[in-house]
Amino acid sequence: MKRALPWLIGVGCLGVAAALIWRNPAQREVTATAETSATPAQPSPGPSGTTQPSAPQAAAGEEKIAYTFPDDAKMQEFLQLWQRRQASVVRMSVLQSYWNEEQTSLTELNQKLSTDYSMDVEKNYKLDDQQRVLIEVPAPPTPAPPSPPAPAGQ
Repeated sequence: MKRALPWLIGVGCLGVAAALIWRNPAQREVTATAETSATPAQPSPGPSGTTQPSAPQAAAGEEKIAYTFPDDAKMQEFLQLWQRRQASVVRMSVLQSYWNEEQTSLTELNQKLSTDYSMDVEKNYKLDDQQRVLIEVPAPPTPAPPSPPAPAGQ
């Protein structure tokens, strides 16, 4: 958990910063990086109904506009999707850190069982507390995978 906390705080801060930027009414022109949207800039209809580019090409050294939202509704739809994505990323990073922590703990426990009690953690054991002994028991047989069905007509 100690290793996961900095990641969790970092991703959380990133999400909060993104939410604050997108909700700021002064910044209606949202520019998305390549990570936020892989959708190319789409042309918008001109006054005569013809399709014109939505923004001039960015000069070298300027930010590249990945997508221009036609209206606030589309931007709000994107914002909701982005927030759901960020929440999933945060949950996945938390779960990944739990997984890593449990794997480390399991490795340490296996090593301790192996060195202190001469156990092979791949085998099955039964504890007889009356006699105070650990008994190795055979593993239950694993079921055979089902065979594929025979082709019809042969």
